[in-house]
Amino acid sequence: MLEELVAAALSLALLWCLHRVWRTPRDPALWMVSACLAFMALSYPLGWLARAAEADPAVQHGIPKVLLNAVIMLGYFFLMLFFLFSAAPAGKGVRHQAWREVIPLAAAVIAQTVSMALTPDQLRDHKFSTTDLQIPGIASFYFVGASYLVYVLVQAARFALRYAAESNRRVRIGLRMAAVGLGIRALSGSLRVLLVVVFWLGGTVPDAVREMTATLAALGGGLFVTGVLCPAVLLRVATMRVWWRHRRAYRELRPLWEVLNSVYPKDALDRRTRSLWRERVSPRRVRRHYWRRVIEIRDGLVQLSPHLADFGYSPSRPADQQITTFQRALQHRHEGLPATTSSAVLVAAPPQVGNVESDVAELLALTRKIAMQRGDTPHRQDTGLRARNAVMIDRIRAQDPAPYAERRYVLRILAINGRKTGEIRSVPIAVTQLDGQRYVCAPHRQRDWVRNLLAAGQTQIERDTHPMHRAVLVEGDEAARAIQTYLHDLGNHSMMWPFPPNAPVSEILAHTSTTAVFRLEPKPG
Repeated sequence: MLEELVAAALSLALLWCLHRVWRTPRDPALWMVSACLAFMALSYPLGWLARAAEADPAVQHGIPKVLLNAVIMLGYFFLMLFFLFSAAPAGKGVRHQAWREVIPLAAAVIAQTVSMALTPDQLRDHKFSTTDLQIPGIASFYFVGASYLVYVLVQAARFALRYAAESNRRVRIGLRMAAVGLGIRALSGSLRVLLVVVFWLGGTVPDAVREMTATLAALGGGLFVTGVLCPAVLLRVATMRVWWRHRRAYRELRPLWEVLNSVYPKDALDRRTRSLWRERVSPRRVRRHYWRRVIEIRDGLVQLSPHLADFGYSPSRPADQQITTFQRALQHRHEGLPATTSSAVLVAAPPQVGNVESDVAELLALTRKIAMQRGDTPHRQDTGLRARNAVMIDRIRAQDPAPYAERRYVLRILAINGRKTGEIRSVPIAVTQLDGQRYVCAPHRQRDWVRNLLAAGQTQIERDTHPMHRAVLVEGDEAARAIQTYLHDLGNHSMMWPFPPNAPVSEILAHTSTTAVFRLEPKPG
């Protein structure tokens, strides 16, 4: 069973390498490792064929055994060439050296074939552990095979160490470990050569030496595999660190993104996703979301900078020390007032030009100030939101529900099924009545309750006569009028909306494709 799994793993690795070869066909190292995997994978079915020949008295010619050993030697030969081509550019000198390495390989294959031909027919399907090594044909067969493997393993270890000297630290550690593993395998092969000579001369060796040979072979193989996998594992660890840092920064930048998105919603890039789970865990997708958020924030700051200049923003001072100026500029933009200048100022500029990390650090410092102004903690914005919602829910439940009234809003608690867990989520929200219909509104569609309601399509309003309602997303004139009614009744200014509170329907109408307005229709029963 283990052999079948190893053969399957080698076949999958070969398919992956062939895909890489198809994309970069001029890379000789890829060709060599693909050939190595191909011959190593082929050795398993040939091994099964050799064992089947041993059980069949009609087939006692040793050909499967010769083929098996030739394939194994070819696998190690191409492994050596992989390190050779990786350690040096593929110039004429390297290619000539590669062709010179064919000579010992061909000599070993020919010598083993001759040795098998000199072996009596009834002894050709022999095993190293049970055969009589005093027979010259058998002794020479194993001596040649073991000697060539020692040679090719030593050469591969040399080239691997040469490759390690020219590689970065992460790859260098793995290559040196792989070279040590190859050296241990070569030591095991040397002991095997010594055993062949001793047995051919009629001597004996303790069983501990045989066990040591097998132990060294297993240890060297394991160390080699570990060394080969080490760079990939270290790279994955480094990737996960970057993933965690980007994911954390993405969440921390949310308050700054929200206030800028509320005044410049058209700066938001396309957010359509096919798999929410993959969007959250895939390093590539998290990195894309992270950079998209940074770009959207920078775009918003560039557009806001003329308003900042009007209120005396100074590029020489840190942006997080001018939060009052920042808020006044946002208020100015929310009210729809134009800037007196079209020239931009540099906002939250990093101290080192071209250093992306310091650029993001400046944005994070500004975000933390905004989060503090909003009552959020820098790293627990979601927790703070849940706590505020819990307080609001308790207040609403402690009072008698206000009756619905035309062109007014009342506070209610919506019970919505979570889009991922299916659990009931209670949300305090304002329900506005207009023309006998009831609406709930949000400045954008990224809020959790909006996304939950979009997925569920229905909600339950606590303490209503008919609690179950169908939630219908509306846009256009109907949505614009519902938003205008809600903001007019709200009275105070909200920076979340991409237009001033007294904006006419015609101005709100341009934003109804990005805002969220649901018409709540009572469901019978």
